Amino acid sequence: MSSMVSYEKAVDDMTTICIRKMHQFAEDGRLTDVPHWMQYYAFDVIGEITFNKSFGMMEHEADTTGMIPGIRKANDSLAFLGIIPNLLPWVITLTTLIGKQSGSGALNGYALDVISETREMNKQSTVRDSKSYDTFLKKLVDMEAGGRIKMPNVMDACASNIGAGSDTTAITLSAALFYLFTNPQVLKTLREEIDTMAADGRISDPVTFQEAQDMHYLQATIKETLRLHPAVGTILPRVVPEGGIELSSQYFPAGTEVGVNSWVLHYSKDTYGPDAERFRPERWNSAEKTKMMESMMFAFGGGSRTCIGRNISLLEITKVIPQIVRKFDLVLEHPDKPMDTKCAWFVYPAYKGWFKLRGSK
Repeated sequence: MSSMVSYEKAVDDMTTICIRKMHQFAEDGRLTDVPHWMQYYAFDVIGEITFNKSFGMMEHEADTTGMIPGIRKANDSLAFLGIIPNLLPWVITLTTLIGKQSGSGALNGYALDVISETREMNKQSTVRDSKSYDTFLKKLVDMEAGGRIKMPNVMDACASNIGAGSDTTAITLSAALFYLFTNPQVLKTLREEIDTMAADGRISDPVTFQEAQDMHYLQATIKETLRLHPAVGTILPRVVPEGGIELSSQYFPAGTEVGVNSWVLHYSKDTYGPDAERFRPERWNSAEKTKMMESMMFAFGGGSRTCIGRNISLLEITKVIPQIVRKFDLVLEHPDKPMDTKCAWFVYPAYKGWFKLRGSK
């Protein structure tokens, strides 16, 4: 996490654009697709961190790169092919023969161009960039120049950063805003925490990541969002090792794929109480219960397979939520309607709303 905090300036720069554009939406009274807008934000942040330049999605209020539909198409395909992996080589061969590009083509092309630019900059100058941090790509290219990794590793890391780092964060942000603005008491409590700490001089504008660690209700709200709406909606499989294993009184022989779906695990009433289906950040108040509940959280996977982008995602979520909450009201188009979702590996939320300046008519 200490390394991730070096990217805080990049997050702040993109949050400034996000808040400015939201002010425009509020002044215009525009109906906005909130999950789309949060995806533009997440894409621009991860672009700034990875490549030293955002994708400009928030400024243009659109995906000018074509990456979003491409990545979603790839995720849709892999979600189904992952169930029948033996078909994957046949599908690849078929798409190659008919000349059909993969859904991630736009992302790969963009990454290759920026990697080439960064290589050339490294050759022409040894002067450190004026930014207070090295971009993700700069670190990778330096490692490649030192012979520690090769081009496929650079490409894989950058593509993974963008492809996985935007959707997961956008999904969590969209879910958090939905739960906050459909639960008035929760929203009121979080605003009271923000206002009190701001009046006492304990948080800045924007809130720093370090300051946010002492915002206990904010942290509980984030945990509760990750519990109720984990980004991944399918099982994360593991292979049973030699000798087999017994899980919950059921024996599984070696080679068996076993896994758990976080949506099932996170709604367990034995772990999270009889109201496990309810959004209630207060459940995280008890230190003893919190330790046990956290051990069952699987939003980012677990153990050696924990999501490598976890800390980047938490950095973004932790910093932008208080900024939106302290400045805006979000009025949903259909406030009594449940959130629509679609699951294809990721569980995408869907809803629309108007932004209003907090306290304005």
